[in-house]
Parts: sequence; C-alpha cells; structure tokens
Amino acid sequence: MNERKRATIFASVVLAVVLVGLTATVVQQNLAASRLSHEIAEQRRLRDNLRRELGQAEIWKKDYVDLSARLGGRLPECSWSEQMPFVVGQISGIVGPHGLKIETLQPQPMSAAGRVLRFPMRLGLQADLASLTAVLEDIGKTVPLLQVERLDIRSAQDKGEKLQVDMIVSSFVVLDQRAPLARRRALGNSSGAASKEVKDELD
Repeated sequence: MNERKRATIFASVVLAVVLVGLTATVVQQNLAASRLSHEIAEQRRLRDNLRRELGQAEIWKKDYVDLSARLGGRLPECSWSEQMPFVVGQISGIVGPHGLKIETLQPQPMSAAGRVLRFPMRLGLQADLASLTAVLEDIGKTVPLLQVERLDIRSAQDKGEKLQVDMIVSSFVVLDQRAPLARRRALGNSSGAASKEVKDELD
C-alpha cells in the first residue's frame, strides 16, 4: 500500500515537474514570439522609413538638378575660356533682337561661393530707354540665370536720346564632380527651347 502511495506521489511530482517545464517552455516561446513580432514590426517601420527617405531623396535630387540647370548647369569643372562662348552667345541673343550693338564685352575675374562659380562680364552698349528696359527685362527672365550686378547709365555724347550703358552681368555654374560630362554649345537666344537644350546638356 505504501509503495502504491509512493508511486502515486512520485507520478504526481513528475507530472507537476513536466507541467511546470511545459508552462515555462510556453512562456518562453510566447516571449520569444513577442520579441520576434516586435523586431519584425521594427524592421517594417525601418523599411517604410527608408522608402520614404529614398522617395524624399529622389525629390531632393530632382529639385537640385532643376535648380542647378536654372542657375547655369552642373559641370565637374569650368574656366572662363569654357564659359566665354556660352555667355557671349546668351548675351548676344538677348541684345541683338532689340537692334542694339554690343560695344564692350570684357570678362571680369571669376569668383566662387561654395560650389557655385560666378562669371561676371562687363557689357557696354548704347540704347534708348525703351530698348534698355526691354533688354533688362529679358535678362531678368533668361534661363540659365543672368544677373545684372551693376548698372551705370549716362547720356551718350552727340547721340540725341541715346544712353551710354555700362553694366556687369554675371552667369553661374554649379561645380559637381558627379555631373555627367557635357559638351556645351553657345546659346543664340533666351527662348524656352534654348533653355531646354541647356538643361538637357547639363543635367
């Protein structure tokens, strides 16, 4: 009888130990599943954030390319000798249609602000007030950008209503070592077609 009781007690103890072990295993598995679920959720969140960041990076890249093209384009390097025919063609294309003749066209020392190169050009011509106003308006609308940085006006000697105009007009280039190499062509006007051509070449 005592042996049966001992066997029963032993079996109960073994069963209890097994139940405790199973319970601990289930709890451990639940904890592991919870951690795994949390890690999966965190990885999904990181993936979604990365997708958003990549999408934003693409937007930023497009904005950078567009703004660079409007400013003057991206080039790995650029000197005045490379910029000269481009600027001369652009300025001539603006002044010529108004029946004006350029008297002075002299490059001034270039400068840099960060990765943006500035190429100032001294421009001298004679014009009446209406033609000068039209030229300045066209310069203000041209793409790539031309910026009038100095403007001196005085009456031309023995030229009636003509004005002697002397101005500094600057063009710009964005230095970008990752920019594709481009063959630049001089612009003959400031039309949208010419602007698109420059953008296509310099993007």
